[in-house]
Order: sequence, then structure tokens, then C-alpha cells
Amino acid sequence: MKIRKDKKYGIFISFICAVVFFCVSMPLRLAISWMDITGVRIDEALPQVCGLLFGMWGAVGCAVGNFAADILSGTEITISIISFFIQVVCSYLVYVLWYGNFKEKYSPYPVLDRYSRFVKLGKIIFINAFLNAAMLGMLIEIYQYDDFFSDTVMIILFNNLNFGILFGMPLLTVLMRKNIPIITPSETPKKYRNPIINKIAFVIILVLIVMCFALKIITGEVSVYVMAALFVGVVLFVFTIPLKPVMKKEFSGIISMNEKMIFYFMIGGTILSLITAVVGVMQMSDSDYNVFQIWQRIYVLTGVTVNLYFIIISFILKYIEKNVTMPVKAIADISVSYDKENDSYNSSDVIKECKKLSENKTEIGEMADSICRMLEDIDIFTQRIKENTAEKERMKAELKIASKIQLGILPHNFDDFADSIEVFAYMKAAKRVGGDFYDFFRIDDENTAFVIGDVSGKGIPAAVFMSMTKSVIQMYSVRGKSPADTLTLANKFLCTNNSEEMFVTAFIAVINTKTGIMKYANAGHNPPVLYKNGKEFSLMKVLPGFMLGVIDEMIYKENEIQLESGDMLFLYTDGITEAENEKDELFGEQRLIQSLNDSKENSAKEILNHIKSTVGEFADKREQYDDMTMLLFKVK
Repeated sequence: MKIRKDKKYGIFISFICAVVFFCVSMPLRLAISWMDITGVRIDEALPQVCGLLFGMWGAVGCAVGNFAADILSGTEITISIISFFIQVVCSYLVYVLWYGNFKEKYSPYPVLDRYSRFVKLGKIIFINAFLNAAMLGMLIEIYQYDDFFSDTVMIILFNNLNFGILFGMPLLTVLMRKNIPIITPSETPKKYRNPIINKIAFVIILVLIVMCFALKIITGEVSVYVMAALFVGVVLFVFTIPLKPVMKKEFSGIISMNEKMIFYFMIGGTILSLITAVVGVMQMSDSDYNVFQIWQRIYVLTGVTVNLYFIIISFILKYIEKNVTMPVKAIADISVSYDKENDSYNSSDVIKECKKLSENKTEIGEMADSICRMLEDIDIFTQRIKENTAEKERMKAELKIASKIQLGILPHNFDDFADSIEVFAYMKAAKRVGGDFYDFFRIDDENTAFVIGDVSGKGIPAAVFMSMTKSVIQMYSVRGKSPADTLTLANKFLCTNNSEEMFVTAFIAVINTKTGIMKYANAGHNPPVLYKNGKEFSLMKVLPGFMLGVIDEMIYKENEIQLESGDMLFLYTDGITEAENEKDELFGEQRLIQSLNDSKENSAKEILNHIKSTVGEFADKREQYDDMTMLLFKVK
């Protein structure tokens, strides 16, 4: 809902209200000559609506339009001026009675979406119509146009009351739903509030109205002084009511079922009034009454009918709102606003409110009961999700720590052998932790070992088995065991302590940095790629061997090769060669060898970075399926 309070907009609204009122009122006055003072005045709904939507700006605008219409219709200037001020005060009275709520911190928007607001506006329209008719009735009698208790005054009352209900309320609903900018009050400062004067003014108004009726009955006349005092009392009452601001978040902009129902009932009242008027005219057309008398009686009859209709539908609306529309809205609000991600939202309170609705022994109660059970189930399910999420987060944190630990046990100081060997390695697990590993370490002053392995499976079990395998191989190697004996002893150890029946492939090479002789043994691992004598990289012919941890009596054999300065050995796991692209093609050994040869002139680190980049481009967006590990060393 748009709210405007600037002066320029207020002046613009006053001008629009004056023009609209004049354009609606003047044709009626010109069409039927006996409507100059009373008669059918549909335009009387406008001051109440404009006053409610735009406050003093709307009230003044409509009063200006009415004053212009009065002057052009030939109404006496004095009456027109007094009528102007009466209409300003009465129109603004609607605004202050709506927003002058003493019991609530905020006033509601003028939207008829509740029975209470519908009745509240009905009461305000009645008060407005009664005061308007009383003051104009006094004015009419003082200037001897008609008697205070005449049909003319009654029609003034019914004009304001009937058209305020029949046309004012539907018009208000339409304008609010068109989202036009309205003018709402700010909270009245305490120094301007004077509830004592307001109450005194209210008492004065009641006393003066009683005096007016009493003087009329006793003396047959209405005093101009009584009228002046009544007007002053109304002004004091109107301008001493403390105003409350509106709650801006209240207006959702959605037409509720309750609002539609109220709107349709109002339209039904309009149709009923038209039918009553038509039937009344048809029945009285053959009577001895003149046109004016017939109309006066029809108009009063229609007014009484409409007001009875208003009273009856008020009870109907209250019943339907209490038992149908508001329970449905409450259920809808519960369904929409039930948000488990909001920690401040207490689900127990929601369920409690829903159980209250389930006490309704109708289909609505059954629906509320079903929703209540659903919310309870959601609570249980949500709690389980929270527990599972917390467990996953805990495991995620543990995996992160395990990943750091795993990477920490792998050697990263590649400059330890810079005097005789250039080495670099790389590992990337498919999950947080993996089963691949590499290792390089000094056995003694002359011999250095290089190891690579690939444990079956992935995740934490593979990482634990990997750590154990790496430690066992290093332990036997530093004791001076040959590569073959190291694998044989490691296999016996892993078979003995392998209740989960896991296995690992491994390749170990030990190079004597003084002689250049490299001894090696293989336990079912991928054959390494050798660069020797300045030629191309090519697969090295090695005995396949058998993986560790399966057969405890397995005996491994070893071979040896002479390496010269510039020779390189590339060790890797099958995560490199079995990397897949979107066409389900494997990277393969040939692409690996080609990539090695493309970068053979580079350093060990640059060669591995080139391999990593080439594999990454090949796999593109395909998810990594297996751990990737590489190790390359170059003899200086």
C-alpha cells in the first residue's frame, strides 16, 4: 500500500475530489429540479470515502465541489457557506473516528476484510449521517425551508447513511485494491492530545442534540445558538481525538475470501435497494400522492430496508467469519508461515493454535487436525534431519582433519636430494581422503628409496590401510632390506592384520646415488615410464608381481637397471590413465607417454604440472572417479 503525506499531493487530491464531486453532483441537480436541497444524492457517498482515504485534503475537496454545485444550483450563499463547513467537519469526522482508536497501538488500513471493520465503518457512517442530518436540519429550519422533523431531514439522514453503505463501502474496496496512494495520519504528539476536552465535547454534543429535540417539541422552534454550539462541540470533538498511525506491514495486497464475501454482500444490498425502490414506485404510481411525496416515501422505505439488511448481514458475516473464513485464513497462514529455518519461529505454538482450530466440529476442524498431525510429523522429521546434518558436518570436519593428516604424512620437501636427484610428486584424492600414496626417503648415505602405492577402495578405510602400508614399507626399507624382501615382508604383515581383506598395489625403487644402479620390485602396480639415454619416454618392462595383503606366502622378485645423468623415472597410479571424458574415453597410457614426451625438456615439477593440466583438460567437466598420484625423479 502506497502512503503519501506531502503537501503537493494533498493539494492535488483536494482538486481531484472537488472536480469528481462536482461532476457527479451537478448533473443530478440539473436533471431533477426538486433535488436542489434533498432527493436522490448518490454523491453523498463521496465525502465519506474521500475523507477516509485522504483525511482533511479529501474532506475540503469534496466540500469545495459541493459549494460550487450549491452556488450554481441557486442555493443561498449563507446556507452554502455554512453547509461547506458542516461537510468539511463531517467528512473529516470519518477519518478521525477510523484512525482514532484508543485501545490499539496501530490503526488498521481502511480495508473491509474483517467483520469488525465492516461494522466499525458502518457505525462511523451512521454517526456521520446523523450529525450531518441534525446540523443541516437545524439550518433548513432556521432559514424556514422545511421543518426539522420533515421528510427532507429524514432523506438527508438516509442519503448519507444509505449511499455511504451501498456505494461508499464498495467504492472504498475498489479504490483500495487499485492501490492508489492514500493519506494516513502520524501519531498525534502527546502535547496535542487532550482526551478530557474530547470527552467534554462528546458530552456537549449529546446534551445539545437532546436540547435540540426538547426545544423543538416544547417550543416548536430550533435556536440558532443551539446550532452554533452544536457545531462548535462537533469541531472540538473531531480535532481533539488522538490519532494512531497504521501498521504498514498489515496490508498484504491479497484479496482475502472474507473481503470478497463482504464485498458481495454489499453489492447484494445495492441490488436489494434498487428492487425495493422499483417495486415501491410501481405500487404507489396509482395513488393520490404527487411525485415528490411518492419519492420521499419510497426513499424512506428503501432506507429502512437497506438498514435492516445491513443489520442482518452483520450477524451473518460474524457467524461466517468466526466459523469459516477466519479459521480457513488461520490455517492458510500457518501453512504459509511455517518455516523451520527461522529459529525464532516456535513450532509448538503453531501446533497449539492449530489444535484450537481442530476443535471446530466441521470439515475445517478435520483439516486443521490433519495439518496439526502433519506439523508434528514434520517436527520429528526435521529433528532427524538436523541430527543427520550435524552428524554429516561432524564427519565432514573429521574428514577434513583426516585429509590434512594424510597429506601431512606424505613427504613434501623435494629439495632433500637436490645434490644428486631432482624429485617432485603430486596427489589428489577423489574424496576428502584416499588410498593412494607416494614416498621417498634416504635408506643410508648412498641409497634412496622411491615408493608409490594404490589401496583398493576409497575414503577413510583406504586411507588407514594406506598409512599402514606406507609405514611398513618404509620400516623394512630403512632396515636395509632389498626392494623384493621389503615387499615380501610387508605382504606377510598386511595379510596378518587385514580383517577387512583389503589389498594394495605398490612399486618400490632403490637407487644408489654413487653407482647409479636402481633396484626395483613390483607388487601388481602399473609399470613405470622410463626416460633413458636422451630418448623418448616409454613403458618400463617389469615383472607384474601380485598385490600386497592377499596371499601371505607370496615371494617377490626384483630387477636392477643402470641409470645415467639425465635419466628419469615416472611413477603413477591408475587414476591418471583411467581418467574419463564425457565420451567415456580413457586417458590411457599412450596419451600419458605423449604428454611426458611433450615436456621432457622441463624440470620434474613442470613435467608433473603439464601432466596434471593435460589430464584436467581431457576429463573437462567429468567428475574425478579415482585418486590421482604421480612421482617423478631425475638423476643429475
